[in-house]
Amino acid sequence: MGGDELWTTEEYGRSHEGRVGVLLADGTVPELVYFDGMSVSGSTVRHWSVYDGSDHPRRPQAHALRAECACGWTGRPRTVDWEAAGDLPFREYGSRTAERCLEDWAQHTTAVHQTTVPIPAELRAERGRGRDREARRGRARRRGQGRPRTGGHRRTHRPLARPPTPAPKTRRRSPQRSV
Repeated sequence: MGGDELWTTEEYGRSHEGRVGVLLADGTVPELVYFDGMSVSGSTVRHWSVYDGSDHPRRPQAHALRAECACGWTGRPRTVDWEAAGDLPFREYGSRTAERCLEDWAQHTTAVHQTTVPIPAELRAERGRGRDREARRGRARRRGQGRPRTGGHRRTHRPLARPPTPAPKTRRRSPQRSV
C-alpha cells in the first residue's frame, strides 16, 4: 500500500497531474480508506489497490478504475472483473487495468499538447517579474511599509461638488403656414 501513484509531465507539471481513480458500483467516488496504525494516529489512503472489499479495515470494492487528471478530465471507466481475479490480490490483478488508465491519461496529455499554444519566453519572464513585484508589495504591506502617508493620517478624497446639469434646451417649432 502506500501513497497514491501520481503521473506528471515535465511540460505541464501539477496542472495535469494524473492518477488512477476508483468508481463504486453506484458510480460514486469512494472516501479515503483509513488504516489505524500502531501509533497515536493512523493514515488515510486513496491508492486504487486498497478498494478490494476487504474487511480489515472495512473498505468498499472498486467496480471500475479510470484515469483522472488535475484539470478535471476523467478517462472512461474500466470495469474490474472480480470473478476473473480469483485469489490474486487486487494490486496484482488490477495492475493491467491501472496501466490502461495511465495510457488513457497519456493520450489526454498528448491531446492537450496538440491544442495548446506555448507562452513565449518574454511573456513568461514578464509574468514572473509581475509576480515578484506583487510579492514585494505584499511583504511591504505586512511590515507596515506601504506607501508613506502625509501628516500621519489617511487622506480622504471627496469628489468636487458639481453644479447641477441644466436640462437640455428644447425648441418648439410652430407649425409652418403656407403662404
